[in-house]
Amino acid sequence: MGKLKANGSIKGLVGNVVFVTKGEKTTVRGAVARRTDTSKIVKDERDNFGIVMSLITPYKRFIDIGFKYYKKDLSAYHSAISVNLANYREAFSSGVTNNLNWFNVSMGKLSGALNMSAKLVNGNTIEITWDGTEPGKSFRDDDIVIAYACIDYNTKKMRTVTGQQGITRSAGKVLIEKVNINESSTVDIFVFFKSAIEKTKTKLSENVSTSNWIELSR
Repeated sequence: MGKLKANGSIKGLVGNVVFVTKGEKTTVRGAVARRTDTSKIVKDERDNFGIVMSLITPYKRFIDIGFKYYKKDLSAYHSAISVNLANYREAFSSGVTNNLNWFNVSMGKLSGALNMSAKLVNGNTIEITWDGTEPGKSFRDDDIVIAYACIDYNTKKMRTVTGQQGITRSAGKVLIEKVNINESSTVDIFVFFKSAIEKTKTKLSENVSTSNWIELSR
């Protein structure tokens, strides 16, 4: 803010100009523009983006598979950001962001499982089971199962444990071993299926299923 000195000169910022007095000489220059945006909407959007990216980045290896065929004009990485940012906005506005039900690591038209559940066995192993297929969607018994658990989401302790490799749909069960969780830990589990044989160009979206989020029963 500008100040009027005893000798009648002005010092400081007035509007978009700055008055600088040195001795008997006063100079005027344009103020440096400062961009400040305190809008709550903008702040919320930045926070939303940060949370989405905190999951996209560490799980990129799953996303590169799960979103590979989602959109021809977008990379798997950018497709996942677009989808999950929209999902998180909706979850945030509804006040249901305490779990990862909104998060997708895979989007496709291959059949998922009709029923799926997960439980903790022997204190440090997650057993995931499934049965059935989604009506009207293609599948094969040799579809590959991709599963992982996100432990302590949205904390500094957040980590990932990957499920057994090489398990197929027909097995009906996959284990995530050595999870090392305690009673206060949050556990979000994701499973999707990937075709063992890549479909033709006209059916690329049928190479993966949309991911299932599963709540762990303890």
